[in-house]
Amino acid sequence: MKKVELLAPAGSMEGFMGAIHAGADAIYLGGEQFGARAYATNLTQAEIIEAIQYAQIRDKKVYLTMNTLVKEREFEQIYSFLKPFYEEGLGGVIIQDLGLLSYIKEEFPSIELHASTQMTVTGYLGAQLLHEYGVKRIVPARELSLAEIASIKRQVPVDIECFVHGAMCYCYSGQCLFSSMVGGRSGNRGRCAQPCRLPYQVLADGKKVFSNDENYILSLKDMYTLPMIPKLIESGIDSFKIEGRMKKPEYAAGVTALYRKYLDLYYENPNYYQNKMIEISSEDEKKVKSLYIRSDLMSGYYEKHNGKEMVTLKKPTYEGTDEKLFSDIRNQYISTLVKVPVQVYVSLKKQEKAKLILNYNNKQGECFVIEQEGDIVEESKNRPLLISDVKKQIEKMGSTDFYVSEFEANLEENVYLNNSSLNQLRRNAVEKLLSQLLAPYKRTTQMKTLRNSKKEKAAYKNVQKELEILVSTKEQLNLFLAKEIPLQHRLYIEIELLFQNVEMQTILMDSNIPYYLALPSIARENHLNVLKDMEKHLIFQKSEGVLIRNLEELQYLKNMNYQGRIVSDYNLYAWNQSAQVFLKDYVDEYTYPLELNIHELIDIRTKESSVMAYGYLPFMLSANCIKKTALGCDHKDELLYLTDRTGAKLPVVNKCQYCFNIVYNSVPISLHQNLEELSMEGFHKLRLDFTIEGPKETKDIYEFYKGLISGEKNKEQAPFQNYTKGHLKRGVL
Repeated sequence: MKKVELLAPAGSMEGFMGAIHAGADAIYLGGEQFGARAYATNLTQAEIIEAIQYAQIRDKKVYLTMNTLVKEREFEQIYSFLKPFYEEGLGGVIIQDLGLLSYIKEEFPSIELHASTQMTVTGYLGAQLLHEYGVKRIVPARELSLAEIASIKRQVPVDIECFVHGAMCYCYSGQCLFSSMVGGRSGNRGRCAQPCRLPYQVLADGKKVFSNDENYILSLKDMYTLPMIPKLIESGIDSFKIEGRMKKPEYAAGVTALYRKYLDLYYENPNYYQNKMIEISSEDEKKVKSLYIRSDLMSGYYEKHNGKEMVTLKKPTYEGTDEKLFSDIRNQYISTLVKVPVQVYVSLKKQEKAKLILNYNNKQGECFVIEQEGDIVEESKNRPLLISDVKKQIEKMGSTDFYVSEFEANLEENVYLNNSSLNQLRRNAVEKLLSQLLAPYKRTTQMKTLRNSKKEKAAYKNVQKELEILVSTKEQLNLFLAKEIPLQHRLYIEIELLFQNVEMQTILMDSNIPYYLALPSIARENHLNVLKDMEKHLIFQKSEGVLIRNLEELQYLKNMNYQGRIVSDYNLYAWNQSAQVFLKDYVDEYTYPLELNIHELIDIRTKESSVMAYGYLPFMLSANCIKKTALGCDHKDELLYLTDRTGAKLPVVNKCQYCFNIVYNSVPISLHQNLEELSMEGFHKLRLDFTIEGPKETKDIYEFYKGLISGEKNKEQAPFQNYTKGHLKRGVL
């Protein structure tokens, strides 16, 4: 039976050692660049190489996190950063950026590619797309149920790695712009300031819903799944991932030891535990709660889609730590070097070279045999060597990775070899064994292509400006269907407005207005019926194209051989030219990401890309439901508000059709002050996203922007006062 991998975090060498010694099969860690925990200690190049070798000798693996979005100007650093780890035999790389994925596949072809949970894979279609590209392992969205995970495993021959313990994000990973837009610290760059852990009031019809001590509406309880181990294994998960690279080494070692204990218990008698929960001892339950658990525990989304019981509501605080437990963990796993056993045979015969044989057997049953010769053995003039003398010197393995588990010696009578020679014999044999153990992992690489990031500005000048409009409500759409606003530009319609709404479909068909369908931001497997139903419908067939937001939709359209135009939205991230090249195999146009400044946008400028010039930016896309938590679920869309400590009101829209929430910024982005600059730099396609605006507001804003690009209005005539320019000038770190 293939056993599930236990994958533990390491934010330091101490954390690495503790987790390895506590029973982890693999460790994921970050270097000094490109990791999604920029504020963790992280490891130096020398430490990572040491960790890789230490793991290899013990039949363990090391995976490197490069799970951030990468700017075009940073690409020149990737090769030199990854090269030494690749050559040392790094087990795999965890990646978010599609451009980084294609670059590493090209430059480092022998390494395993792992798709980070930041890629927001929510079903078998996204997994299929990545697997066909060469990805070995998928870390799906943490919001998936066990049934959805099992479905991926049935349909795609890819490894599945899932979180089983630790802190939970409120937002789908990779889809959160909250920290980025509020303070410039991007979760997509490993610098999340965790605004979800702050208090917010929920307003419904202008009134507070919760009492003053229940304000932590975005703070999920920590995940804990020890009792669920049989169910998790039976769902097809290949790797159990423990969250926590920013936590102390005692946490990594302590939690790893507990999961190791109960995994081993399961494998002792898997038939007994089939479809059963494992009973966790009260002593171990107490240990779990002493290891940095925030407020309370839950089993994540594996058996729940959302609910009030998943949220802390009251201020999330860590349980009191048990200093004795921490001391025990440190003494048992962190402070002690765990060595691997070798068998030793020594032969000493007069006037012949001393011989030493080392035998080492790894977990795969492979046997490594080292034969080492030393100095000439002499005849003893005074006291002959005893076997105990030889054993004493040979067993001095010191700081090496080995200890002598079995010792045998064959000594002729009256032989002598000085201690220095015996020590050198041992050292040479150990070095040779070490070299032989590490040799199979070694790789070589040579840079294949040099990047050329410069683009001629002239090619993008003197291009006519265009508007693109996205509507999200019936009232907004009706403005264009009733031709109250003469439409001169591309229209995107959120597909939910038309799904199972025959009246709206009929009006749209009768209007003869050209349009694109905007597909759901999140596409879970049980929501694909929206696409399947629309695919057969005249509404879908008559659309000029689609706006897609995720990998599931990308693969769906590929599988159906879709012939319309495909536009990728800003959350299908293309931060660099390599990502654009990746997407170019699937899409016709891009939407520029929201976190790059104008200079970074210039680096990836294309004629096929659009800039979001106006709209309320989505801070969060969440499977959890603020309305359900606050008011209960009635399966009706409703506009609520969150107010933060400054009094800012964040609109919240629950999309019941797809069962997810969107939390928007309190003010819209608007680039009306910068249209000339954008035009001079060749950004001519401008998108206006209408979400919570009423009909009059929508009409006024559209006509304002239409007047700006035609020269009939000036930028001082904006029909709104409060707005943000987003990251156009500041960007993110």
